[in-house]
Amino acid sequence: LRVNSASGIRSSADNSPLPITMAPGAALWITTTANVNYGNSIATTSGTGTVRIFPGDPTFSGTANVTFGGLTIGGNQPLFVGSSGTNGAGMVNPGSTTAFTSVALGGNLVVDARTVGPNGENRSHVQFGPVNETVAGRSLSKAGINTALYLTASNSYTGGTYITSGTLVSGTDFALGGGAIVLGANLTNNVAVLRADSISALRSSVTGSPLPLRIAPDPSSTTILALNMRGGSQSWGNALQTT
Repeated sequence: LRVNSASGIRSSADNSPLPITMAPGAALWITTTANVNYGNSIATTSGTGTVRIFPGDPTFSGTANVTFGGLTIGGNQPLFVGSSGTNGAGMVNPGSTTAFTSVALGGNLVVDARTVGPNGENRSHVQFGPVNETVAGRSLSKAGINTALYLTASNSYTGGTYITSGTLVSGTDFALGGGAIVLGANLTNNVAVLRADSISALRSSVTGSPLPLRIAPDPSSTTILALNMRGGSQSWGNALQTT
């Protein structure tokens, strides 16, 4: 589905955003050269295959941020956000962010934001509001080099958080849910970064205790744990394990 304006995916009856259901393998092309709050909820159905969202305009060199309503994940599938083609030949704007106001995990979700451009200079980021699970034990993973996934709310998923490449930003208290954190899982020739903006950003939303953190380095890759230290010496308390 290719959309050239926000009104293209609104109801003709009352102008409200239409809900969008995407089967595995489906793609949504959003053509925009400005910041737009589309407001549509997006739901993926169960099954295997990647769901793709291509935001922006290949002829526009500026930043254009896109906001949707809630995202509901129906199965274990990757969400690809970024370029539609090779070497940046697709629908994406440099440094743009695709945001969802909330996320419900019915399956495990891999967020695969992609870099475009010959030197990786055009970056497509993703931002989530509150993330909960409709099936117990769901996990959240970040993939895609030189891109970021921003978690901006306290989250209640319990299956763990995995950073395989790129940056995951735990931007508020209890943003990483109630499961263990794995930094660098399945990492080859990449950089994986976990940034925590407060002590409670690495604490469980279920128990309030520090989450265990496993670092799985690869000789060809780099893993970085970036802690935002405000106010001098701090005791984070997370148990660290290397593999």
